[in-house]
Amino acid sequence: SFFPLLWRIVRPFLSQRTVDKVLIFAKDGWRGLMRDIFEPEGLPKHWGGDMLGPDGDPRCTDKVCPGGQVPKCPQMGPDAFSQVISSRDAWELRVPVQQSHSLLRWSFHVQRGDLAFDLRYLPPKDDEKPEASEEPLTKPQRLTGQQEGSLHCDKPGTYVLRFDNSFSWLTSKNLTYTVEVQPPDETP
Repeated sequence: SFFPLLWRIVRPFLSQRTVDKVLIFAKDGWRGLMRDIFEPEGLPKHWGGDMLGPDGDPRCTDKVCPGGQVPKCPQMGPDAFSQVISSRDAWELRVPVQQSHSLLRWSFHVQRGDLAFDLRYLPPKDDEKPEASEEPLTKPQRLTGQQEGSLHCDKPGTYVLRFDNSFSWLTSKNLTYTVEVQPPDETP
């Protein structure tokens, strides 16, 4: 088999602490260990537990997804938009909010790698203060994969979702996103 050869090559590069966490089984012998780790009544019979699905299904496919094709961008519907953010660049999405106490919701997926994300507030332009500056609402965080969030907007203005890829020298990032503003009368 290919795996024992690969394991002999990789093992010397791993710390003993990491090696101690790895358990390798042949076709049999692993079900007993699964019973020791998990409660048998919460583990499908196929994996060594006592739980059966509808009609005596030992794999409990009603609770444990049987697998299949994993979508590239999970839970992003047809109303999602895409944006490529070049390496050493940033991109801002400006969202106007007309009424105070609106709810701003966002969902985004970084296809590969990570992006720094933060949220800022830009007050409406005023005759007295024509040069309004952005106020940070969150600290930048490097995020990967699927992310969702929301913010109760205390005041009207422009809310800026900023996606920063400036730390990546060579790799551009593919971002898929949705943004929604719910007025206060529709906010839960």
